[in-house]
Amino acid sequence: YPFISAPLGVSFDNKSNSYTSFFAAAVGITGKIPYDGAQMLATIEGQVNLKDTYTGVLASVSFLL
Repeated sequence: YPFISAPLGVSFDNKSNSYTSFFAAAVGITGKIPYDGAQMLATIEGQVNLKDTYTGVLASVSFLL
């Protein structure tokens, strides 16, 4: 299943009474992996820095309970 997201975050600093924000764009795909009857999900995602965050490629495999 393909997806597109726009992660947004805000971080507050009590000492300096200020905040910072970050913003990114992400695109990826998630799907089931058939493996000897075990139910697993795989995800691969690319994230692009738009404001004060990182750019990267992420991959994961999850086992369903």
